[in-house]
Amino acid sequence: MFFCLALAGVSCQQADPYEAYAKDFCNCVQPFANLQERIMAMDENTTEEEMGQLFADGQKADANVQSCLMGLQEKYPDLDMEKEEELMNALRNTCPDIVRLMEQSANPDVEMPDDLPMEAE
Repeated sequence: MFFCLALAGVSCQQADPYEAYAKDFCNCVQPFANLQERIMAMDENTTEEEMGQLFADGQKADANVQSCLMGLQEKYPDLDMEKEEELMNALRNTCPDIVRLMEQSANPDVEMPDDLPMEAE
């Protein structure tokens, strides 16, 4: 009997708040990830109409994602966002593809041309 109660107590322990936040965060930003994949799939055959639709979809996704993220601030008011390592580990475990897209966006592999005009001094 004691073993069953102990097991029930373990299963009722509160989940890691960073894992719960990560799950909600990933659900919030999934529309941006989908949009990013569509943008990366663009090529020289992409029409102006398709680009316009991407822009419109991006504006709608931005509004929805911002609203969702604001809701997370209300849902997790006591979560210490300064604990970046715990937060990023939870995000990497929950949605590694989204984290990879976020990191690529933060550090784009952009090559600068060698012949940039110099500013007038």
